[in-house]
Amino acid sequence: MKLIALPLNVIIFIGVIKAQLIPNQYIIQFDSDAKANSFTSNIKSIQSLIASSNNANSIGIKSSITNKILHTYSPSTLNGISAQLDDSTLERVKDLPYIAHIEQDQIVKSTNIQQKAGWNLARISQHSQVGESPYAYHYPKNAGEGVNIYLLDTGINTSHNDFNGSATWGTTTFPNSTNADLHGHGTHCAGIAIGREYGVAKNSKVIAVKVLGDDGVGSVSACIEGVNWVIKNKSGVKGNVASMSLAGGYSKAFNKAVNNAASQGIIIIAGAGNDFEDACNYSPGSAEKAITVGAIDSEDNVASFSNYGKCVDIHAPGVDIKSAWIGSNKSYRYLSGTSMATPHIAGIAATLLGQGVPAEIVESKLKAIGTKGKILGLRNDTVNLIGIMELVERLLRGLLYV
Repeated sequence: MKLIALPLNVIIFIGVIKAQLIPNQYIIQFDSDAKANSFTSNIKSIQSLIASSNNANSIGIKSSITNKILHTYSPSTLNGISAQLDDSTLERVKDLPYIAHIEQDQIVKSTNIQQKAGWNLARISQHSQVGESPYAYHYPKNAGEGVNIYLLDTGINTSHNDFNGSATWGTTTFPNSTNADLHGHGTHCAGIAIGREYGVAKNSKVIAVKVLGDDGVGSVSACIEGVNWVIKNKSGVKGNVASMSLAGGYSKAFNKAVNNAASQGIIIIAGAGNDFEDACNYSPGSAEKAITVGAIDSEDNVASFSNYGKCVDIHAPGVDIKSAWIGSNKSYRYLSGTSMATPHIAGIAATLLGQGVPAEIVESKLKAIGTKGKILGLRNDTVNLIGIMELVERLLRGLLYV
């Protein structure tokens, strides 16, 4: 959990990192003080305004932009919409009395770095640094049972052998995209989370929420719609985790959606980012209620690319990680990035939920059983903590009190 100062309400907000803005695309939040039944009427009002603008364009006031609503976000997620708007229509929307916040949509990217094995699972099984292979992974035999992990990513190769039928397709929010992982990033992350051979919580289910395109790039608006879908469709009997191995510039709207999801019992795990910059300048990792993950290598060095700062909550293996891939049901690949670190923590969180740990204390338990003070090369402003599984069984049997 982060304690960071939030900016005052502004009409157009742009993160301080060099965000890649999407032209004429905006995320619009309605006033939370408005009456509950005004959500629908607000949308109808904007639809009417958009129709008026498009009609004016058709009779001579030319614009190359077709104004339209792209997504609607329920009050439990964001209480707003995303829309494509030309400049004049944007100005008219800004003047509406129920508008609380508008920010320009921006690009969000997956956060892996491809490089060349199982050292990662061995590392989260013990407090000490791993040595030479062969490695061993110790975990509760029913790790993650009854828990759903929603993977907001490029999709999942759900038929891969490593999932053994435990991966399913949820939804696709990235526009004009197929229900398939044609990139590989999402499949790799899913394998780390629940894979039978290379995964952490081997009895959890993973659900694909495709918010990124086939090039590993997406938008904040599509990511918020993914969070919106998870809130509406969460169905884990023992709990729900949302794993987001992606990052973009700071977004007030994205962070609000993430915080609202966490307030409804969904454990949010987010990658810190791979730019060796302050993680507080990125979303969703800067969201107060996200558990934000940095990366380490097999010698407990902080990864050279891993973002840092007070918004990082914990670290996990993120260099040369082997997991499932696309192309066939037997494909594997090595990748590096905070993207790979994130599903390790998602898997540990799922294991805790599966054993009955309440969602509201999962973060504190993760931090209590983690390995402290072992990461090398870490900045003083960043937590020195590695997520591990070694003490989980003792914790759950009541032999460890934290």
